[in-house]
Amino acid sequence: MPSAIVDMVARTRFGVTRRRALPTDAARRIRWLLFACVAWCAPLGAAVPTTAPVVDSPRWQAALGRDHALTGRIWDTARSDFVAETALLDRLVSVPYVVTGESHVNPDHHGLQLRILKAIFGNGRRVTVAMEIFDSDDQVALNDFASQLDPSPQRLVDELGWGRRHRALWESYLPLVRFAGGAGLPLAAMDLTRREAAAVTQYGVDALPAELVQQYGLDTALSTTQQATLTTDLVNGHCGMLFTRNLDGLILAQRARDATMASRMLAADVGGGVMLLAGYGHARGDRGVPYLLDTLRARGDLVSILFASVRDELQRPQDYRQWFGSDRLPFDYVWFTPRADDEDPCDRLKRIYRKAD
Repeated sequence: MPSAIVDMVARTRFGVTRRRALPTDAARRIRWLLFACVAWCAPLGAAVPTTAPVVDSPRWQAALGRDHALTGRIWDTARSDFVAETALLDRLVSVPYVVTGESHVNPDHHGLQLRILKAIFGNGRRVTVAMEIFDSDDQVALNDFASQLDPSPQRLVDELGWGRRHRALWESYLPLVRFAGGAGLPLAAMDLTRREAAAVTQYGVDALPAELVQQYGLDTALSTTQQATLTTDLVNGHCGMLFTRNLDGLILAQRARDATMASRMLAADVGGGVMLLAGYGHARGDRGVPYLLDTLRARGDLVSILFASVRDELQRPQDYRQWFGSDRLPFDYVWFTPRADDEDPCDRLKRIYRKAD
C-alpha cells in the first residue's frame, strides 16, 4: 500500500496566526515580469520559446529504488507505452489544468513538480500553484506572501504557525514555495480545515455550501466501484484503526475535499491555468478532482499525473494497478521515482497516535 494515504491521515494542519492588510498587485506584477525575463526571456531579437525546454535528468534525492527498471520512466496510460519527459512537458505547457498526485513525504515527487512548474512558467504562463497542504485558513497568509516584493518563506511558515514538528514536511515543499514566490505566482489553499472536515463527518452535506453539493453531486451515491475503492483507501489509510460507524462520514468528507479542490482550482485561475499538488487519491481520474472536472478532461484541458514510488516486487507499470483496485491506472501519466523509505506507514501512524495519548 502506498504511504500517501497514511501521510494524509497523519498530517496536522494549523491556522493562520497573524493577519495583515494586503498591498496592491503592482509589486507582484513587476516581480513577475522581472523573474520571467531572467527565467525564460531570450536575448533581444530572439524568439520566445513556445515549447518546454530540454531538461537534464532528475537528480534523485530518495535513496531506495534508484536502480529499479522503471525509475525515471513515464508511462502514458492511454497509449500503454512509455513517453519521453520532453514530450510530456511539451504537452503540459499548453494544458490549462495539471493535477499531480504525490506522496507528501517523497522529496523526488516535489522535485518533479518543480520541474513541471518551471516548464510551464518558462513558457510564459502565470500559473497558479494550488496546494493541498494549505487549507482555508491559510489563504490570507498565502496572499500576503505572494504580494511581497521580496517574499520570505520563513515569514510565511511563521504566519502559518507550522512548528518544529512539521519542519521536514515544510522543507520538502520549500523549493516549490520559494520558486512560486520569486516568480510572483499565486498560491492557492485547496483543502478544508480540520474543523470543516469534522463538521462534514458529523453533520453531512448540511455542513457544506448548497451550491457545492449540487454542482458536484455530493448528495448522490457513489458507484459501487467508487464506494469500494474509497472505502478500501480509508480503511487502509487508518491501518484498520477505524470504527465502522465513522465510515460514511469520512467518505463524505473525502468527497467534499475533492469537490472543494475542484471548485477552488477553477476559481484560482487568473489566466495562466492552475497546477494542483495533492495526495494521489485526489488526483484519481475515476473519482478524484479530474473526475469531477471531467468536462475539462474530455476536451484535453486537464491532465493528471501520478508520481509513483517504485517497489522491488512491482516491475511493470501494469503491476501498480493493484494499488488502486482498478483494471487500469486512473491517471493520464505515471512518472516513476525512487521511494523515500521502506518503513511500514502504519507503524509511523501508530507512533503518532501514541504520542497524542
